[in-house]
Amino acid sequence: MATQTSRLGRLAFSDPLARRQWSKQHALQSGKTQFWKKFQGASFDKAVYHTNQGLQTGNKGNDIVYDFDGFLAQAPKHGDEQLSGTGEDMRKFSAKFHTSSMHNTAAIPKEWDAQLIGSMELARTGNVSKKMWNEYARIMDQGKFDAASGYGEVNKPSHIIMPNGQTDVANLTVADKPSLDLLEHIIYSATTGLNINVGSERPGLRQWMDSGENGEEAMVIDLVVDYHFLHALDQDPGWRGMYQNLLTDHLSNPLLTGVVTQHKNLRIHRAPMFQGYQEIDGAMYRAGVEAAGLRRFDAEVAKWTGETGFNIKSGKMTGSAFVIGAGGLISHSTLCPVDPFTIENTNHSQRKEAAIHYYGNVVRTELFEHNGDYNMRKMAGYDLGLINVAYHL
Repeated sequence: MATQTSRLGRLAFSDPLARRQWSKQHALQSGKTQFWKKFQGASFDKAVYHTNQGLQTGNKGNDIVYDFDGFLAQAPKHGDEQLSGTGEDMRKFSAKFHTSSMHNTAAIPKEWDAQLIGSMELARTGNVSKKMWNEYARIMDQGKFDAASGYGEVNKPSHIIMPNGQTDVANLTVADKPSLDLLEHIIYSATTGLNINVGSERPGLRQWMDSGENGEEAMVIDLVVDYHFLHALDQDPGWRGMYQNLLTDHLSNPLLTGVVTQHKNLRIHRAPMFQGYQEIDGAMYRAGVEAAGLRRFDAEVAKWTGETGFNIKSGKMTGSAFVIGAGGLISHSTLCPVDPFTIENTNHSQRKEAAIHYYGNVVRTELFEHNGDYNMRKMAGYDLGLINVAYHL
């Protein structure tokens, strides 16, 4: 079919090039609203190693391989000790996962129907494109929240910190709430890799370059929590006692502002709470995401927020925070433009719909060693840049 243009030579609204331009603009706009945007970059030095391919088809459903070069760690030779044949092998590590093909569709009302409900914008393809890219942004954010917080068997954490020496999420009680002691435990364990309730001894998390609220940059590790964590922390006598003697008009006093952004070298981010529904329990990218964020876990019935059977009033409700350092997650996406099309209904009438196609995945970074691991600072076989935190709500 020939490209449609107006008499002035402009592209018609139905032209594929126009749809591609809308998709590009709306994808960039929606990306600015994503919680995870500041965490990601194209290397293992960021908290999320993210790669993408622009708004084109191609390389769909491929295995994506991420390579990680090791460092040298050989004891030096002295004097006349032999050098020949004693060179240290270069170590190499990698992580691999398969991208999934996904799509969402939206019905476009006829102009007559849109006029009847008083919103002609609903019938415009450009408006549909904007809404669908906003939906895409929430889906991609939720994938990272689910992977990082340990949702589903595929994201089972290798290491978990819990209050008061607990080692099983099912055994957490009302005494195991967030506190100043728990924050100090998180900082110590995340920095040293020691004293972690679940999981063997490991290296501490590597710091990554993070930008603060005012644009300043610092090497940090990040704790991602929801409002329930901060509310419980605010009730802790140790936390309140630490700040109660500060000047009452001090704008950085969290007892006055309710805002906690950092404790020592631990930068704290308050994430939204997940709202929506889960089509398949425990499955990635199978949620209708109304608001992307952290889920809660009902230990009585082993259900997460959004799953059928989850009881918001459960007496065994637990939170799912996490500490993330460099290389905590790896993700990939390939984007395609929003594509309007017409379908036949069962009564042989026609209606317009639009589809958005994309390919991607996100996983916790667990490296595979190709020619040997290190003696103590192991790189393979565990969550490289993540340590989860479980607590009673």
